[in-house]
Amino acid sequence: MSDQPFKLPGSSYDEVVKIIQAYAHHGGKASNADISRRVGIDPTTVSRNGGFLIEAGIVDKGQKKEITTHGTQLARALDHDIPEQVRSCWSQIVDSTAFFETIMSAIRIRKGMDPATLKSHIAYTAGQSKSKYVMTGAQTVIDVLRAAGRLEDEDGRLIAKSQDKDLPQYEAITATATPPPETTSSVPVAQARLQGSPVSIQIQIRCTPADLDGLGSKLKEIIRDLSTPVTEDSDE
Repeated sequence: MSDQPFKLPGSSYDEVVKIIQAYAHHGGKASNADISRRVGIDPTTVSRNGGFLIEAGIVDKGQKKEITTHGTQLARALDHDIPEQVRSCWSQIVDSTAFFETIMSAIRIRKGMDPATLKSHIAYTAGQSKSKYVMTGAQTVIDVLRAAGRLEDEDGRLIAKSQDKDLPQYEAITATATPPPETTSSVPVAQARLQGSPVSIQIQIRCTPADLDGLGSKLKEIIRDLSTPVTEDSDE
């Protein structure tokens, strides 16, 4: 049992989701009555879930509560019903809430639990007395862990899902030969004279390693031709 009791949800997962969405749609600070009017849920029900939403970092503290950045991202993913985004948002919340990690550690140590045992363990760890609302909240915690992709069923037991399974899978890539890169070479060439003024000429040659054979002799021939003095015939 935790020294500091954790406030479990007071409603089903679906009802908690509606309350989260209502805070996001309201915008700004909202009272229990404001949220109640938006979703048609009794204000006392909204109030019973307030502690959990604060503990999970979905809304901030106060008589009137405002949805947080994490809460807004989750509400948007829920609104658009994008499973991958919903899982990602819940996963971030689970990672940042110590209570969830405590529960996951217990599941890993025991190599899984049956649902009834896990519900009782959640209520006990939260430091809550067993009651209808507490056990409903414990089930909602299980549903949150499912939504976050942290639990899976195996032979009637809930076990910790390996996060490795969520890593992107890539097909094997067959290596193929790639053409050798072109080589750029700057070759200074002897100066030539045009109309008595020295002119410096530079040639850039693009080639592959296969073109190097015989390149030297070709360059010498080019240099020899360019080195020949150039004269301009005078007009008669």
